[in-house]
Amino acid sequence: MKLKEEERKQNVKKDFMPASSSEVKPTTLEISSTSENSSLQSKSVKSADPPKSSRKSDAVKKALEERRIRSVEKMTVLSATTIQAAYRAHTSNKRLVKEQKDLLEKRVKDLSTLSQLLAKQNKSYCPPPSLVNLMLNQMLFVMHSTSRFQIVKNDMNGLLEKRFFSKISNSLGRAECQTVARFVEYAILPGLLTDDNHLNLGSVWLESEHGQLTFLRLIRLCVHLATARKKVGSKRNQVQHGVIPFIGSEEDLKVVYKMIEILVVNGKECAKCEVVKFCQHQLLSSKSGVIQQPFLLGKKPIQLENLDLFQFVRSFLLFPSGKKVIVVPPNAAQERSECISTADRFRGDGLFSLVTRIVELKNDLYLTSKVLSEFFTVPLFTWRIEQKTIDVLVGKDRVQENIHAPPFISFVTAYVKCHQVDDLNDIQKILPSHLLAICPAPSVLSLCANMVQLGLSCPMVSNKIMIDFNGECMNGANVDSSFD
Repeated sequence: MKLKEEERKQNVKKDFMPASSSEVKPTTLEISSTSENSSLQSKSVKSADPPKSSRKSDAVKKALEERRIRSVEKMTVLSATTIQAAYRAHTSNKRLVKEQKDLLEKRVKDLSTLSQLLAKQNKSYCPPPSLVNLMLNQMLFVMHSTSRFQIVKNDMNGLLEKRFFSKISNSLGRAECQTVARFVEYAILPGLLTDDNHLNLGSVWLESEHGQLTFLRLIRLCVHLATARKKVGSKRNQVQHGVIPFIGSEEDLKVVYKMIEILVVNGKECAKCEVVKFCQHQLLSSKSGVIQQPFLLGKKPIQLENLDLFQFVRSFLLFPSGKKVIVVPPNAAQERSECISTADRFRGDGLFSLVTRIVELKNDLYLTSKVLSEFFTVPLFTWRIEQKTIDVLVGKDRVQENIHAPPFISFVTAYVKCHQVDDLNDIQKILPSHLLAICPAPSVLSLCANMVQLGLSCPMVSNKIMIDFNGECMNGANVDSSFD
């Protein structure tokens, strides 16, 4: 038993004893193979892991691409929001303007109906200023474009400030012009002519700066309607014989002309003195002696600075078609007076007659002299107004009277007195020269041609003693002495 236990213990020890050196030591072939395997593994590990610089560049590219995608998405959302906001604003404004326009037309219609009913009973109605101001602000909102703003520099303190402005809409039509005319006839004129200080619109408007600006915007709108043309594009507003039709009829403009006369002339029917003085300062030029540069009319609304009636009417007579390059029509030599369209001649005649009526009623030497320098220097002047107006101008309607000089002689005499010239030979120095660059007929040549045409038609001076038709101009001293 003891022997068996000893053998068993020895066998257990053999199992746990380490192997001999001959058994553990590898061969040379095995060492070389393991070294090759380790080198291959290290190479594969090195080739699998990129360098640090390449990893950074890839990360930057990825970040830039993600940033670009985010910026494109942001720009897309912003563009979509801007387009939607603009469309919603346009739709909302259009809907609001239509609602206010319908309401204004209803109020004007009710006001005209009430005034006509009272007129049949020999009663007049003057609406209160609060109602007129409400309707006036509503009308100015409808007739003007949406208010915008611009950043301008204040002249007083030099700081930048936001100023809002709005222009007269260029899509006005006949209906809008009729609404303005009826509103002026039944609301503005009664309010200007009333003697009650509480109901007089002019006194109310002149009390504040906002009221004065509102007054000027009303005058500008009325003056603009005199030459505004329809917007071409629709089938109803096509060009007729090369002339774009006007939006205002002559019946509507008669009301506008009457309002302007009331505002600038102290006649039988006139506004209060302070109102007339304010409007004269705005509508009639001062004695500066400088003839303003003409501007285009009919296509773009005029500005508040261009309310001078003489400049306004002269600009229309020069450019009735709205094209600044055509002062003398190219077909004038063949068609003669037919080169001016009937609509343009009729509208120019109405504006010129308005100015001459104001000049005669005001009886001011300077304004009377401006008729010659502003209108008689327009090329083809006698073709731009009606023949009946020319007959009144040269005195054919007063041939049997032989008491007063015709308006034509009065204008020439006033010009000679105002500028203190002995004759009209030296008139070129003081005539306007704006047309020299765009018109083949300068002011002095146009004046000579118009003087000859009007002089031949004038019964009182159509003899060769007073006018030398073979010479240059009329002798102002002879004319003056003959009719004093």
